[in-house]
Amino acid sequence: MVRKRSKKVKWIIAAIIVIVIIGGLGVYLKKDKSVQEVKYITVPVTRGDISATILTSGVLEPVSVVSVGSQISGMVEKIYVDYNSKVVKGQVLARLDTTSLQAQYDSAKANVEKMQAQLELAKVTYDNTQKLYEKNYTTQDDYNQKQSQYRVAIANLASAQADFNTAKSTLSKATITAPISGTIISRSVSEGQTVAASLQAPELFSIAQNLTQMQLNADVSEADISRIHTGQKVNFTVFSYANQVFTGTVKEIRLNAVTQNNVVTYEVVILVNNPDLKLLPGMTATIKIETESDKGVLMVPNAIFTYQPEGKSVSVSGGSTTVYLDKNGGLVPVSVKKGISNGTMTEISGDIASGDSVIAGVQKEISGKKVNLFKSSSKR
Repeated sequence: MVRKRSKKVKWIIAAIIVIVIIGGLGVYLKKDKSVQEVKYITVPVTRGDISATILTSGVLEPVSVVSVGSQISGMVEKIYVDYNSKVVKGQVLARLDTTSLQAQYDSAKANVEKMQAQLELAKVTYDNTQKLYEKNYTTQDDYNQKQSQYRVAIANLASAQADFNTAKSTLSKATITAPISGTIISRSVSEGQTVAASLQAPELFSIAQNLTQMQLNADVSEADISRIHTGQKVNFTVFSYANQVFTGTVKEIRLNAVTQNNVVTYEVVILVNNPDLKLLPGMTATIKIETESDKGVLMVPNAIFTYQPEGKSVSVSGGSTTVYLDKNGGLVPVSVKKGISNGTMTEISGDIASGDSVIAGVQKEISGKKVNLFKSSSKR
């Protein structure tokens, strides 16, 4: 009796173990099935306009700025213009004290008149002596002496005339005039101030020739400079008019490279029209230079180029790249060529059409939770 009961217990335990194993296997298979539920994350192929740009910054400056200085030293007696004054070429801007300069001018002028009188007397004496010498009424020594005195008088007059010209020029330099027509954008002196021009001409004023035309000086890195060409369209904004976009064109690429913190840049000059004078010298601009553009092309987000299906590699050869379309829940590889990229979208061409769904990643459901999985390709 005891033996039969023991045998029955063993059968019950065996049955329980089998049930547990089958139940565990079912749970495992159920979980494994949930893991295998995959949904592709797709983006559509669209058609539109695209452009590639280079972002940089620069400072607005007048196209032509002339510095007006003083060639002589002296005290500023009078200033006739101020900041923002409109001036024309030849207009008097300032005048230095001319007291001593006028005295030098008057003295030099008087000396010229004196030398002129001495020359006239020496000439008369020489002419008379020459007549007497021709008639043998005077000696050779006397004739030579009068001739020498006449020549010295000519030289003295020339020297006096040179001194007079110098004094006249120096006096004229006390009057500072505008070398060009334009607008005064800086004034560095005040009335009563003494300027010293012993080593170099001190700057008194700066004149911008034409503020209706400005230029932007932008620094472009050596990696991007090959994409810059004269005539390219430029859009930019300034802080004062943050909601307004201004335009310009690339005028010049200066060949003088500048290296700062191991970064090589080139200066690009951008011509800007400023008819309403909103843009002022010194404003900082955020610049977008359009290097390439195309209209009505097929485009896809750049994210699709990083997707790599499990067990497959992304092929890149001959300028073509493989992307994957989602058709009827399956992967369809398509070879495309990249075109213009704006950093977010890229132009493509190949056996692909607008509206096609391109796979950018996968979404797996694990234990009822959706998880986005993106595979990054090592090849681009």
